Amino acid sequence: MIFSIPVMNWLAPAFAFKKIWGGMTVTWFVTTIVMMAMAFIIAYVHTAMYEKRLKKYDIVNK
Repeated sequence: MIFSIPVMNWLAPAFAFKKIWGGMTVTWFVTTIVMMAMAFIIAYVHTAMYEKRLKKYDIVNK
């Protein structure tokens, strides 16, 4: 996903630098909002998998 930002800027600058809201470009939107959403999703998946492993080995109650 991060690699797509420079590729988009290089291959489609008209789209990448198109203004969306109040001066925010598509590049800034992808970089900030989408990456923040990805960070929350990754954190949620990691936490869910960790809690599943804790239940499997019952580490909490030992």
